[in-house]
Amino acid sequence: MPTILPTLFLIVAVFTTSCASLKEDRKAAALEHITYHYGQTLRWGYYDNLIGFLPPKQRATIPLTALRAIRITAYEVIQPLVINPADVATQQVRIDYVHSDHQRLKSLIDRQEWRYDTTQATWWRTSPLPNFD
Repeated sequence: MPTILPTLFLIVAVFTTSCASLKEDRKAAALEHITYHYGQTLRWGYYDNLIGFLPPKQRATIPLTALRAIRITAYEVIQPLVINPADVATQQVRIDYVHSDHQRLKSLIDRQEWRYDTTQATWWRTSPLPNFD
């Protein structure tokens, strides 16, 4: 009987570790999924849908009418997602765009911050939307 106890502790430790790892993998996969769809939403000009990626408290401050004059020509991840232990992730993308009033190609670096909301089990973009001047 005494030899079973260490084995049982080892099994419980491995099971607990693998469950925690699985949970982190699911969060990382959800983040990749949401940032991909965020990029597609921006890239294809579905600006009304952008507010769905922001935390509810931040949504009222978004000037969507200004975005309607922008046409995105390229969206490229230049620094892949990095998740820190506090459930905050960052990535950088380069966005090429044309403002319909100027018809001149411009580029900007968008430094994105994403935070995991444990109550809603989702990621929100907490950094401001890019400034297309």
